[in-house]
This record gives sequence, structure tokens and C-alpha cells, in this order.
Amino acid sequence: MGDLSVLVSPLLTGDAAWLREAERIYCESILEAERKPSSWLREAMARDDFLLLVAKADEKVCGMATVYRSKRETDLALLEYLAVDRGARGRGIGGILFQAAVEACGDRTMLIEVDAETGEGCTLQEQRQRMRFYRRLGCTPIRRVEYQLPLKTAGVIPPMELLIYPSRTVDRETLRRWISAVYVDVYGMGADDPRIEQMLAGLPVTGNH
Repeated sequence: MGDLSVLVSPLLTGDAAWLREAERIYCESILEAERKPSSWLREAMARDDFLLLVAKADEKVCGMATVYRSKRETDLALLEYLAVDRGARGRGIGGILFQAAVEACGDRTMLIEVDAETGEGCTLQEQRQRMRFYRRLGCTPIRRVEYQLPLKTAGVIPPMELLIYPSRTVDRETLRRWISAVYVDVYGMGADDPRIEQMLAGLPVTGNH
């Protein structure tokens, strides 16, 4: 990363210029089928269960992340989005943002939604790079769960995987509660959305790893 000095901090509602840069990075970096409208970042800033983090270097925004810290499931967090400006990639900024998100979550378990390595939506190489990035940081896939991202967006949402940090065993009922909280609070879906049971169908009743 050389002499690059990166500072990560929560974005406040009065930081209009920083917000515009975060929105630009968000729209340029996240697949259209997997992102909410850019106005979502403003909404996230105003919510007390979300945190919008921005990474700054040389007085410029070079990355952003949104983190959900559940109020109904106090042991749960979700790293919803993480993106680095194209011109600043390969310099360790993504890892710095990730660690800032971990610190912001305290002792909560963090879930991460990531494209499965199928070549759908973007290239297989990009998907593998993204998965290696998270695996290198200590995230592991939750096996036998074919995660369904419940967004109503343009295009077809590619197959997803659900990762967990730190790596741990999660029983089926806990995972049901967590995914339900994400569906309700992050995506505005019902707690009884049938996709939740579909995702859990491949898990044993007694546990999961």
C-alpha cells in the first residue's frame, strides 16, 4: 500500500460532498442487479441500525461500505455493501474497510452476501477474486445454503453465497432468525417469506457448518 494513509469513518448527514463520492463509487462498483437506488445511502445514514463508512485518502473518498447492525437480533450484523474506487484498488483499502466494519460490529457475528462462482452477472475471474478477498480476511461460506438476494432491480440477480465472520457453527434456528431479520429490516420483505425456508431446506435440523 506504500505511503498511502487511509482513514475510515462513519459518514454524517452534513457531509454532502463525501456522500456524492460514496454514491459514485457505489454505482460504478456494484452490479445494477445487486444494488439499491443510490438514494439508499442517504436513507442508510438516517437509520440507527445502519452505518455508512467511507474510506478517505489524500482528502478524497476512495471506498465505502454499509453495515447493518440488527436491533431485533443483537448478535447479528450484515456487511451489506463494500466497494473501492476503481483507481484505488489493489492498495489494501478493501481490507481496511472490512476491518473497520468488523470493529463497528463489536462482538456481533457478521454475514456477507457474495456472488457465487458461476460466471453469471460478471466474469468468473471477478467472482473468484472477490471470494478470495473475503476468504483471506477469515470469512467462510455457510454450506448448503443457496442464498437468495431479495431485491427488485433491473436485470437478473446472479446466484449468491452467504459468508460468515468470524467462522463459526450456526444452528438452523439461529440462521433462520438472522436471515429473517435481514429480509425484514434490510430488504423490506416479510418474516414469513417462503424463500427463507427454501434456503434452509438443505440444512440438518440439529445444526450447520
